[in-house]
Amino acid sequence: MLAVQDTTMPDTSGPEATEGLALIGGGGSGSNGIAARFGVAFSEGGCAPGIFHPDAGFRAGGRGKAVKGEESGRWPDAFGKAAELAAACPHTRVVNLCEGEGDAWALLSEGVAAAGTPGGSGLLVRAGRSSRRRAFTADGGAEDLFEHTAALDVVAAKTIDCDACGGPRKRKGRKGVKLELRAGLVDPVPPQGLPKGTAPLRMLAVRVPERRPPAGKEPAGRLLLATEGEPTAQNALRIAGRHERRWLIEEWFAALKTGTRIRDRRLDAADDLRRCLAMGAMTACTVMSVGRLARSAPETPARTVVHLDGIHVLAVHMAKPNHRRQRRPPDPDQTVADFAADTARLAGFIPPARRPMPGTHELREGHPVLSLFVEHHRAMRDHVNVESTVYH
Repeated sequence: MLAVQDTTMPDTSGPEATEGLALIGGGGSGSNGIAARFGVAFSEGGCAPGIFHPDAGFRAGGRGKAVKGEESGRWPDAFGKAAELAAACPHTRVVNLCEGEGDAWALLSEGVAAAGTPGGSGLLVRAGRSSRRRAFTADGGAEDLFEHTAALDVVAAKTIDCDACGGPRKRKGRKGVKLELRAGLVDPVPPQGLPKGTAPLRMLAVRVPERRPPAGKEPAGRLLLATEGEPTAQNALRIAGRHERRWLIEEWFAALKTGTRIRDRRLDAADDLRRCLAMGAMTACTVMSVGRLARSAPETPARTVVHLDGIHVLAVHMAKPNHRRQRRPPDPDQTVADFAADTARLAGFIPPARRPMPGTHELREGHPVLSLFVEHHRAMRDHVNVESTVYH
């Protein structure tokens, strides 16, 4: 299980005044909105079973931007929640995934300590250059971590496609980017300000640079720090692949914002906006899981991501004459592709020939209708059971 944590800051400022918004804008824009950090659990196949750490309360009450130390403290907090998840799932290995913002000594220390504990969770962090982290050399000296790992042995290679991205590091997409994987054990140097005698941390470093970057192009690549594993080709490829799945939380954020329409809400208090995010979080997990499986593995049984009650109720509803199609009795092994299409039909979706699978918006519109049907079905079933018990 991949425990991914990240922050989203939807801009909800508008002509109507909402009390309690946080300052989220950069570059002097002064935008206001909700600063929310979520820890979402993902399977390695890309499904989202649920949320293990929701936190939409930091930067609350109009306090503006939080100081760096306060922000960085959110990462160890979520790591502790992931440890609770690991304890609740003793037969599942939980691995935390963090971007460069999580490259903090406190989090790395907790990760190394947890890795040596039976039933603890692992940690995988993308090293950030802003931390200016150093590593001990063989002769007892210290050098920049990025320079130190550039000399590690090449253990594997892989080819990826780089998507286009905007922002300060804007780039165009590229196909067939060849990467080499360098791996080795490193000992990061404790930062200044810690008590004397603080021991270094032994971690596995996997550096993923581009082999031959085109002239004038910024080379692709990253440096990953993991708390477990040996510097083998198989383990390096596994770690690099896990980090690539960190993008799953961006898909989840898109499903969350689409479903809650948080940017369009005009409410009196910021706490009401936070409730919208909280209520939409679990729905986003179901919508994302169904949509992703319907596209990548359409023949997968829908019961792997939804309850059998939903499959049964949807099949009964779609068997009604006004749907113009002859439907079979409820099938517990209905494919996730058929389930996704039928769910979207509840909101008026008509599958076109060129795009038979519904998108996130169509699934999100149909899901509340199906949830209401399921709730009524369960209420009627429980009512009948209660009456039967009283009668007998």
